[in-house]
Amino acid sequence: MSMGSFLSRGLRVGMTTTIATLIDHDKAAAYYT
Repeated sequence: MSMGSFLSRGLRVGMTTTIATLIDHDKAAAYYT
């Protein structure tokens, strides 16, 4: 695996995790208000 594809894969995973966290946070905020 090249370094470039490794980095892009890591960024994609990081973005997915961040988005999932934001969505979960929004659900929790909506649930508790």
